[in-house]
Amino acid sequence: MNAFLEYAEKQKPAAVKARASARPKHGAPKRPKRSLAERDGMFSLWKLWRRERLEALLAGPHGTAAHELVTFLQAMTLTDETRLVEVVRAGG
Repeated sequence: MNAFLEYAEKQKPAAVKARASARPKHGAPKRPKRSLAERDGMFSLWKLWRRERLEALLAGPHGTAAHELVTFLQAMTLTDETRLVEVVRAGG
């Protein structure tokens, strides 16, 4: 064993050693990883949900202002920050 690790082990307080020995060595059970197909399916469902919400927003009473904002956000660059504030304020 490494001499530094041995020295560090000797310097541990008794309370820390007791807690370490009381813990299970295997750790907490890990949740299974999702398969790529499951992840892709969840992502597709989220995109569908998001599209439905956007369509409902655009069809609602604030649809015109929302459409202007979405159009602006799609074309926005990093230098358009002041224009973004103007578009949001004008939207009502």
